[in-house]
Amino acid sequence: MKALHLDAVQDVGISEVARPTVGAHDVRVRVRACGLCGSDLSVYLGQHPFRKAPVVLGHEVAGEVTEVGSGVDAVALGDRVAIEPQIACGRCAACTAGHGNVCANKGVVGVDFPGLLSEEVAVPDSIVYPLAGDIDWAIGAMAEPLAVACRAVRAFGDCLGRRVAVLGVGAIGALVALLARHGGATRLLVTDVRQPNLDAVAAATGATTINVGGGSARDAGSALTDGQGFDAVFVAAGAPVVLRDAQALCRKGGMIVAIALFAEPVPVDMDALVTGELTLRGSSMYTPDDFGAAVAFINSGALDVEALISHRIGLDEAPAMVRDMVDGTDHLKVTVLL
Repeated sequence: MKALHLDAVQDVGISEVARPTVGAHDVRVRVRACGLCGSDLSVYLGQHPFRKAPVVLGHEVAGEVTEVGSGVDAVALGDRVAIEPQIACGRCAACTAGHGNVCANKGVVGVDFPGLLSEEVAVPDSIVYPLAGDIDWAIGAMAEPLAVACRAVRAFGDCLGRRVAVLGVGAIGALVALLARHGGATRLLVTDVRQPNLDAVAAATGATTINVGGGSARDAGSALTDGQGFDAVFVAAGAPVVLRDAQALCRKGGMIVAIALFAEPVPVDMDALVTGELTLRGSSMYTPDDFGAAVAFINSGALDVEALISHRIGLDEAPAMVRDMVDGTDHLKVTVLL
């Protein structure tokens, strides 16, 4: 069967890989859609901390159940499902405290089991989530990045009546903005250097947008909040200046939620953090509860995630698309349809 395979650093193509076997508690899924994301690009460039070539890329999947193991009863043949691409151990201190997303023994896609951008995959039944029977495949594949956004927004809490800024609107930041507006944020600011991304998020959420290609968002953000600052600032772009802007934009007593990963350590203005009683919190991946919440949003149609899908392509087009994305061509969310 065909898969998007990285043979070596910056050497990606469509390869034939072995059809997976199905164990007693496994589910075989015919992949119908898989999103490409920034972590796939870091694997391609050889910069990912643990996923390395040779490897099948992809982890944002929706597909159809085509075989179930003898011990599986949660899903049936023909069901549409999304796949959570990680398996927490369930036994360590992090897991027992409800933080399986930071489990030290966690199994991850592309390392402990194959990447998911192939025609078929076999995964444990514990990480498949039923999708509505009429859900569009590309929309179903948005469950995984939406779970990341759900985790981040839950880290802050209730957005009703709050002032929210999202710094960086790639797919994750854009989904955070969607969730914040859905949750009742009254003032919503989004920033980026990519105008097409800003335009798409503005159309979907009504957010105020600032293209920071020529500078920071501090003055405009202050004006938008009448100088009071934002209750929550989500950092979804991994540039040092973004964290500095986040501290400047956050109100006293507010919260900064960092989602992006940074290529190197970045300075934090500890005096501003202390004197402003700011909360700086990290948000990593998601728990099964977060993933379930994302799937519920997808199934209900409560969020217009389709507005964020900028490209739908075939599997044969995927290698060239990976190279285009690395070269900086504007792509908010690319989905490969199989």
